[in-house]
Amino acid sequence: MIAIRPVWNTAVPKRGDLPAEVVALLAVEERIVRASDVYLELARILAEEEYVDELASLMRSAHRDLTGGCEMARTGYIKQAYSLWRSWFEQSIFFLYFLEAPLHKAAWKVKAEISQDDSPQYRLMLHQLFADSSEKHPFTLVYDARFTSLTAALKISSVPKAQRPIQRASRVLTVLSQGVHGTYQPQSAENLEALCSQLDTHCKPVLVAAEEVLNTLWMLLITDVIALPEEVLVKLREGSVLPQALTDAGVDEADSVAKLAPFFALVFPPPQEKNG
Repeated sequence: MIAIRPVWNTAVPKRGDLPAEVVALLAVEERIVRASDVYLELARILAEEEYVDELASLMRSAHRDLTGGCEMARTGYIKQAYSLWRSWFEQSIFFLYFLEAPLHKAAWKVKAEISQDDSPQYRLMLHQLFADSSEKHPFTLVYDARFTSLTAALKISSVPKAQRPIQRASRVLTVLSQGVHGTYQPQSAENLEALCSQLDTHCKPVLVAAEEVLNTLWMLLITDVIALPEEVLVKLREGSVLPQALTDAGVDEADSVAKLAPFFALVFPPPQEKNG
């Protein structure tokens, strides 16, 4: 029997008897949560701490959906996992957006209970932030410009439009939305072996793609606000850096910034790793 994690205890289960594919999926979940903790720590430095604490409930809700999705996936409910991961992805990006747009957060009311008569005063959908037509959303404009600046500082050239963060985010949203709209109807696994194959092909890739988008967007925000020197960006790409090295380079809050390195290297790997 598979023990499902309850909402009051979302600690990742012990690896002992779990298949390798399940372990790999849960490892992605763990990495996402670790990264979120680092970003939350930095958010309290970059913005008003009281406001960030208010926003933290959104991140906690997102983490519950992430965990719920992983539990659904490892028990064979892959379509339902997509729905929960879409909610996690959406709330995670809304956290970023509201961090920079408090006015929009004030209009986005949260309720502990709802009734059939309820209707939100302010409807905000994630695809609105990714609008890439002639009427681009400010979120798209700003993060696209930040990406151009950061890749230039890293000497990364000729990034295809499809590989830019907003376009990648839009694709991830479209894929995960298939589970909500019902156009994605995966076959039910007949046994654990079949399920493991599905986790490897249907679940881990899309979760990793979503993780990479979120990591990229956070790096764009943090490096824009802190304005890190090029030599520091190079150190972050190596995946590990000592706080003292950042302090010597004139970086404030070096301990917190140093924690970015493993996640920075995931989305902006050193040239030799990228070419290898």
